Parts: sequence; structure tokens; C-alpha cells
Amino acid sequence: MIANSDALHAFCADIVREHVETYDENCIEDLVSAYVREVKKHELANEQTSISCAYYVVLTVSF
Repeated sequence: MIANSDALHAFCADIVREHVETYDENCIEDLVSAYVREVKKHELANEQTSISCAYYVVLTVSF
């Protein structure tokens, strides 16, 4: 089960990483893109927040 969890975490991390690298604010096509938009919005405003792309991966794998 742990091996599957590690594989799932790596898979989700790859998806989030790809979304971050190819992010286009004019093309929000799925939930990951919308989450990346929110992360970037907080980063640009220099707001302290608990959201991050790494946190999204943890949330995804937890379900």
C-alpha cells in the first residue's frame, strides 16, 4: 500500500508541476489550473497563505 501511495504522490506531483510550468492565466481548464491561479494570485500580492502547489499534491493523495 505504501508503494502505491508513493506512486500516486509522484503522479499527482507531476501533474501539478506540468500545470505550473505551462500555466496560462487565460486558459483555466481544470481544477489544478484554478488552484495554480489562486496560488499565483497570493504570491503576487505577497500574502501569507497556507496554500501551495505542494499542499495541493498532499490534498489530492489524501483522498
